Amino acid sequence: MINPTQLRDLISRVLQEIPNGYSDDAVELLMMIAAHESKLGVHIRQVNGPALGIFQIEPATHDDTWENGDSCELNASLLGYDWECEHTSDKLEWDIRYQIFMARQRLFMKPEAIPSKSTPKDMARYCKEHWNTVLGKASASDYLHDYKYYC
Repeated sequence: MINPTQLRDLISRVLQEIPNGYSDDAVELLMMIAAHESKLGVHIRQVNGPALGIFQIEPATHDDTWENGDSCELNASLLGYDWECEHTSDKLEWDIRYQIFMARQRLFMKPEAIPSKSTPKDMARYCKEHWNTVLGKASASDYLHDYKYYC
């Protein structure tokens, strides 16, 4: 498991490199996603599926984010990433900075902004609706429980 204080600090620093990427709420949302999806780094590969990294991003989602994210290429260039070099999802497994970048870029694509000054319960509802989707098996209470336990 990744130390939550150190991960929170790293997420904060990476998000500050992305225009409009940083907010306290964005940091905590990514902490909640990592807590639920990978148990804060216990799983870097989905047990019976394709998802990778601390946020458990699937390769197809990775590619869709690059292809359809309005700010992905510009923000990637600010961090030193390039689609020509990142056209595979390999970094989702071993590059935490890249994982943070991709998770934030994915959230930029959602129609609803990250809730501002929200409670953990509000964040958990947002995770269920915008990260896991209504068809996913996790519930908002699963996100909230894992956030409280791991973070």
